[in-house]
Amino acid sequence: MRYNHLISVLPLLIALNAPAIENSMLNLERPAALESGQSQFLVQHRFYGAVDDQPLDSFFGLSEGATVDLGFRISPLKKLEIRLHHTFLNNEYRVGAGYSFFPLIPGCRAQAGVDWVSFKSGRFVEGYWREDRESVWFGRVELQAPTVARLTPVANAGFDSDSRKTGFGIGLDCAVSGSVSLIGEFFPRADRSTWEGERSENCFAAGLQFRTYGHHFLFQIGNSTDIGLRRMMRGAPNRDLKFGFGIKRLFE
Repeated sequence: MRYNHLISVLPLLIALNAPAIENSMLNLERPAALESGQSQFLVQHRFYGAVDDQPLDSFFGLSEGATVDLGFRISPLKKLEIRLHHTFLNNEYRVGAGYSFFPLIPGCRAQAGVDWVSFKSGRFVEGYWREDRESVWFGRVELQAPTVARLTPVANAGFDSDSRKTGFGIGLDCAVSGSVSLIGEFFPRADRSTWEGERSENCFAAGLQFRTYGHHFLFQIGNSTDIGLRRMMRGAPNRDLKFGFGIKRLFE
């Protein structure tokens, strides 16, 4: 009898200890696990200065300015997510939606979505520099594989209507403890045929995630100052290492 009572209580214990939100990655996205009505505010920084370029004068690159991204995501209905982002670089705005589901792969979770992106771009017209606002769309798929021996693989793929290229990124989350993870990510450059693409480098990042109730703190070092798959799949100008960080706050 006692054994049967224990078996009946186990599902409840698992539900009570299940995370209210998915763990974060540095730049990749995991399929959303927000409950209906939950939301999250995000702040991300990518510093411009290289870590080893006059480190005492630039404080390891932290005094050279940064790319900043402010984001907000909310789940109006279970499995449905709406995202709003503003990146200071190019005065970019992103509005998107995604729907999470379980694909026909045991233990995997996935999400498919699309973003509308508006940003400023500049070019010389008759000898004068002119800035215009452009709008593009970005289709994306996010996949998370089952956790095995504390290792959780994550993959993202997307199509950018601006460059008309499909790119992807892969990452691995290694749980050190219940609140700390080591994270690595890699983004092959999508365009290798153009002059700019031939001279760019694949993007990579590695870092730490610290989790408290309602907060995720992310610290990374990588060769790109961009944020997110759409920008990262375009490549980086070099392999210089730069610091970055992010803070995510859950609202219930």
